Amino acid sequence: AVPVDGSETTEAPKPLLDEEEQEGEEPLDERDRAILMLMSAGATDETIARRLHISRRTVVRRTSALLLRLGAGNRFQAGVQAARLGWL
Repeated sequence: AVPVDGSETTEAPKPLLDEEEQEGEEPLDERDRAILMLMSAGATDETIARRLHISRRTVVRRTSALLLRLGAGNRFQAGVQAARLGWL
């Protein structure tokens, strides 16, 4: 990877998921699975919140945590990773 300032780095890319998760262990609870399913269907945070009877803020917080856990930069990448792992 080349930093913005143009200097080079020898840092190796980090894996998207740790080895335990890559081996198929399923660390999701039912709420996170429901959020992922609705996200992958294109639902907005507001729609997810209404359907699951939780606050929009909780959806935003859980979505951020899921993206981080999956090593995804956006919802699409999260859906691809979750499907690859069999979480969806």
